[in-house]
Amino acid sequence: MTTIKRSALLLFAVLFGLATLQTATAQETGGHNVEIKVNKINKITVNGDPTINIDDRIGEWVSGDGEGNYDIETNLPGKRKITVSASQSDTPPAPENYALRVSTPNAPGNGNGNGNGSLPNNPLTITSLDNGFDNGNELAKGFGQLKKSGLDLTYEAKVNYDYNPNKNATVTVTYTLTGGSF
Repeated sequence: MTTIKRSALLLFAVLFGLATLQTATAQETGGHNVEIKVNKINKITVNGDPTINIDDRIGEWVSGDGEGNYDIETNLPGKRKITVSASQSDTPPAPENYALRVSTPNAPGNGNGNGNGSLPNNPLTITSLDNGFDNGNELAKGFGQLKKSGLDLTYEAKVNYDYNPNKNATVTVTYTLTGGSF
């Protein structure tokens, strides 16, 4: 190969290398931020319509023949609790003539739920003989973020002899999921 061809080839290689280097160092970059948004979730859903037939077992706790359950979902930080309140949605019998209580063996916080809370009252008295409604009591407390479905609600009732057997009591039981200080 002649010296001129070698020189031309060398000059071509140097110019090509410089052109490639110039292109590589002159490239622009771009970017943007990606924001991740999550909705707040704090809900409890109660399912079922339990019925309790006392029959002639006055003064005894009698279990319901149709149980209920609930679903709970929360992604909020901090500890949560479930409170229970009740009201009678019809006229007599008077609430002081019957008692109603609920238990929830697999509630969050008792070792079968998420294990991070406690069950202050299990079973929890919703109405009591002679006193009527006990509202705002805690069913479960101290648990954190979770999603659980089909948690059991087992109801029991008892009546005294002053209960009017010609009337059925219909009690509306309300469960509330809130935050709290523990």
